[in-house]
Amino acid sequence: MPTPRTILVPTDFTDCSAKALAEALALAGALDAKVHLLHVYGIDGLPDDATLLTSAHATEEAAQQKLNELLRTLPSRSAVVEARARLGDPARTIVEVASELGVDLVVMGTHGRRGVTRLFLGSVAEAVLRSAPCTVMVVREGHPARG
Repeated sequence: MPTPRTILVPTDFTDCSAKALAEALALAGALDAKVHLLHVYGIDGLPDDATLLTSAHATEEAAQQKLNELLRTLPSRSAVVEARARLGDPARTIVEVASELGVDLVVMGTHGRRGVTRLFLGSVAEAVLRSAPCTVMVVREGHPARG
C-alpha cells in the first residue's frame, strides 16, 4: 500500500466511528495526511414530493451541525480538512465520495455483528470493502482507541 496522503472517515456519531476517527487521526498525524470526515444520512420514511426537499434540507442542516459539533471536540491541530454530510445509501455514498476525492484510504468502524443480526442489518463496512476504489481499514467496535 502506498503511503496514504488523504483519508476518508465515515461517521455515524457512534462510539465505534469515534474509535475509527481516533485511529485515522493518529495515522494522519504520523504520515502528514489529510482527513475528510463524512456523515451519510437518510430521510426516515418517504414523504410526498412537496415535503421531500424541505425534509432533506432540514436533515442535511442537522447532520452538518452535528459534524461541526464533532469538529469542535477535535484538537486544534487536527488533520481534518473537511467535514461533509451527504444524503444517500451509506455504503454506496462512502464509495462515491472516496472516488470523488481520490482518497488513498478509508478508515471506518464496524460493529462486528454476526449471525441473524448481520443478515438482517447487512454490513456497511463489508459493502465498502467490496467496492471501494482504495484500501479500507476497518476498526472493530471493541478495539481500544488511540489518542
